[in-house]
Amino acid sequence: MDSLDSYLEKFIEDNDILGTAYNNSYRIISGEEVDRILIDDFKKGLVSPFAFDPWGKPSKGILSKMRDYFESTSEFEKCAVLHKLIKD
Repeated sequence: MDSLDSYLEKFIEDNDILGTAYNNSYRIISGEEVDRILIDDFKKGLVSPFAFDPWGKPSKGILSKMRDYFESTSEFEKCAVLHKLIKD
């Protein structure tokens, strides 16, 4: 894991925003543009946390953590997508 991913992961855990970061990150993985997420959240007065650098490629470790999170929230379709990305 690179230093930016490490920093982002620690920030997310420290600020109890894990679900939001994983959901935003999943939106990136599923093809939504980063700018659209940032603009949508900005209009709502929100910050857009991500589990990885949204302009980079997520590590398999981050993908595994995201999969585990979505498994714990019973979002199994997301788990399947993430599992496929981890195995590829």
